[in-house]
Amino acid sequence: MSALSSLPTSAQLPPAPNDLALANHLFAPAEASLNKDAMGGILREICIVSGLTGIVLLPIADDLIIKFLPSAKDSPYLMIAAKMAVVAVLYFVMTRMGYIRH
Repeated sequence: MSALSSLPTSAQLPPAPNDLALANHLFAPAEASLNKDAMGGILREICIVSGLTGIVLLPIADDLIIKFLPSAKDSPYLMIAAKMAVVAVLYFVMTRMGYIRH
């Protein structure tokens, strides 16, 4: 005797709406995980982060960072941290302002 057949159920009662919704969700056909829209969004975000990183790597960005943070001129680690912070802030602003949609 299986565990399912020993459960206290009644064949006369219809299943509850919550049970039907749960069963439909659990046994629905799986959607494709990598469709064109999802891949386009992923590639768009990669291109935007790469573009922001490329912009920050330009020498004019170094001059601008040194203007606001003079000690970054002597420390390469501080310059890298400042560039990472600039990219993070720009990406955050772009996602929150709606320029990048997830």
